[in-house]
Amino acid sequence: MKIKNLKINKRNIVAVLLMTTSVVFLCHGLKENSEYKKEKSEIDSLAIYNVSDNSIPVYVTEENIEQNETEPLNYNPIKWDELKIINNDIVGWIYNGQTINYPIFQYQDNQYYLKHDMYGNESKHGSIFLNTYNNEQFCDDVSGIYGHHMKDGTMFKTICNYKSQEYFEEHQTMMLYTLDNSYEVLLFGGVIVPDSYAFIGNFETKNDFEVWLENIIKNSTFTSNIDVEYGDKIVYFSTCTYEFSNARYILYGKLSEKYKYTK
Repeated sequence: MKIKNLKINKRNIVAVLLMTTSVVFLCHGLKENSEYKKEKSEIDSLAIYNVSDNSIPVYVTEENIEQNETEPLNYNPIKWDELKIINNDIVGWIYNGQTINYPIFQYQDNQYYLKHDMYGNESKHGSIFLNTYNNEQFCDDVSGIYGHHMKDGTMFKTICNYKSQEYFEEHQTMMLYTLDNSYEVLLFGGVIVPDSYAFIGNFETKNDFEVWLENIIKNSTFTSNIDVEYGDKIVYFSTCTYEFSNARYILYGKLSEKYKYTK
């Protein structure tokens, strides 16, 4: 049998390779996009555990809207019993009335909830979580709460909006719910810092606190008229930002107790 010489066209080979590569990336992209949408849907469904109407702050009742009042609810608005059955790591719920409406978890390390959702599934969105070294009742001088900066606008992406004074003026508070209390979070500063910069825990002296606070106020991306004093309980919200490698944007607020629940 005579074997014919085959003429190989380099252009055709390149075209085939490009087409094959495109198909591979397309399939991979479709798979990732599908997983991404599934995670987004699961995140959106978390609202069923918060009994509030998302169109109004959770501490505003229908009756007092007409009176232009913002009184806290005299009952705990979060379905803790149902959430505890799903995941016993839950320690709180953070809510800003718009883009942030999530449970807060705490684990034995600070890595797990970077890559897992509340059901224990691996997730690029991760979960909002409290630093493992903080007291779960938020009674430390400074408690750190963390979340990813997601392109779809979920988790803590909108925290970075506080780089704008105008945005701060329109969103000066959040609500933090725990199993025993509801707190209004009075925001007072936001800074861009390297990773692992932020302090958590308790201050040894009043001077340590004053030096720490002065540094935040001096470098804050917005100006607030909130007075912060030694002994106040403070939380911060940390997420990625991209001014330099491994940068973080950290938003600080002091806790103002609105209601203590009786069991």
